[in-house]
Amino acid sequence: MSTILVTGASGLIGNLLIEELKPRHNVLALSRRKPKGEGLTYMRGDFANWEDLAQAHKAKKQSLR
Repeated sequence: MSTILVTGASGLIGNLLIEELKPRHNVLALSRRKPKGEGLTYMRGDFANWEDLAQAHKAKKQSLR
């Protein structure tokens, strides 16, 4: 099962995308607010912040092990 990073996960499009992806993929959600729903890994962060993106990348690499 692949891991997919969804940025803006608490927004309308992010929430809809997560619901479509969850049955077939591991979802890593990056957002300033926690998205609704279960069955995903949430990371508080901002797409415009380089450190937050680096942490998301590190989390994704760890999930592949």
